[in-house]
Amino acid sequence: MKFTSVLAFFLATLTASATPLYKRQNVTSGGGTVPVIITGGPAVSGSQSNVTTTTLFNSTSTLNITQLYQIATQVNQTLQSESSSGIIIVTNWRSIETLSFFCSIVFNTSKTIVITENFLWGVPILSSSDAEGRGTLVAGRDKVVYSGVFPPYTVPVGVLSGQKNVQWFFDACEPTLIASNSTIRTQ
Repeated sequence: MKFTSVLAFFLATLTASATPLYKRQNVTSGGGTVPVIITGGPAVSGSQSNVTTTTLFNSTSTLNITQLYQIATQVNQTLQSESSSGIIIVTNWRSIETLSFFCSIVFNTSKTIVITENFLWGVPILSSSDAEGRGTLVAGRDKVVYSGVFPPYTVPVGVLSGQKNVQWFFDACEPTLIASNSTIRTQ
């Protein structure tokens, strides 16, 4: 009897965490440039003409609150540009979880924000039309795509297949926690 109670609780918790979703409106964006902000991690190769890089700092430790706000200012300026369909933020592994949750909470946009250690992992995600409306996304070391709201070792939302394709596991939507009408956004 105890085992079934624990199993029922586990399944109810799993279902509750996955089902309350808010579907975002898709907004078409004009986009030929790939803006990249570097805060740590490997630099972008200069062979791609449609890439614009901004190096804010090259931190090897966890980003602090001052650095997070500097990133927020730069991302806001970039997202307001009509020429970009989103942004890639290259950072070190220690900062991925903090930065992705921060971006998920701070930015209320349907444009794609990709947090990654390697610029090349972020390009196919940003290029995917199905990435719009998913909020902040994390491209992990294992080439698995995670939601920025949750730690990058939880339930994946997609996987990079090859160098140019992303296989999405779910339709584009955002968790209730960061929905436009959530307490975080309205209070």
